[in-house]
Amino acid sequence: RDPAVDSDSDGEEKFDLDPPVPIARASCEVALLNLCTVTSAQLSPGHVSLSGNQFLRLWSWQLEEQDELLPLGKELLYDFVGHCWVQTGLVAATRDGMALVFIQGELRQQVALGGCDEWSCITNTKEGFAIGGKGAVSIFAQRRQKAVLLQTVRTPQVDIVHSISCSPNASTLILFASVFTGAVPQRRRASAIAQSPPVGLSDKAKTGFELFTCSIDGSGELKPVYPRSFHRGPVHSLSVA
Repeated sequence: RDPAVDSDSDGEEKFDLDPPVPIARASCEVALLNLCTVTSAQLSPGHVSLSGNQFLRLWSWQLEEQDELLPLGKELLYDFVGHCWVQTGLVAATRDGMALVFIQGELRQQVALGGCDEWSCITNTKEGFAIGGKGAVSIFAQRRQKAVLLQTVRTPQVDIVHSISCSPNASTLILFASVFTGAVPQRRRASAIAQSPPVGLSDKAKTGFELFTCSIDGSGELKPVYPRSFHRGPVHSLSVA
């Protein structure tokens, strides 16, 4: 930083120095970093959380690593696509369809996700959390420290939900997803697969990207914000203020 205006008795310049910043290193590719700002009877704010492939850890605000949430042997079994803080603790989602609920640093519940074979993102809501994946979104509520499924919304038009967030009034989910802009791929019989497509036609569906909204009240529908798509390249994150 620039030297201070005053100097000491020896005429040497004084410098205002920032306090040292704590550093923590993660030995993996991290999918999400999150700061706990939730205050409840079961949770105090100020934790820093990281998740990624075979990795789920907590640090204090001073970046002192806390006790492991999972034993190393179990942590290596999961590819965590994200996590979020809820009123009772932390929820982590895995790519192959598991939601792990931690309360006071202990694993209290494991929820098997149905509806698709690949999950990709998670966000907290006023009463629980929502998880997005391949063509589907599942919405959960916390009831007596248990995660309860409210609804799973499936839309054939949606390929993968890449990012998900909750509106400030906690009534609507906002999603960024890749969509099929051509014909939606359908499962075909073996005899049809063996036949070659006509010349000039492609069997590969084209994809675009769209923003969707989804009501949390149970309406069970994804509504596009821009029905004809709005972006052709990747978007890496979505947040709502």
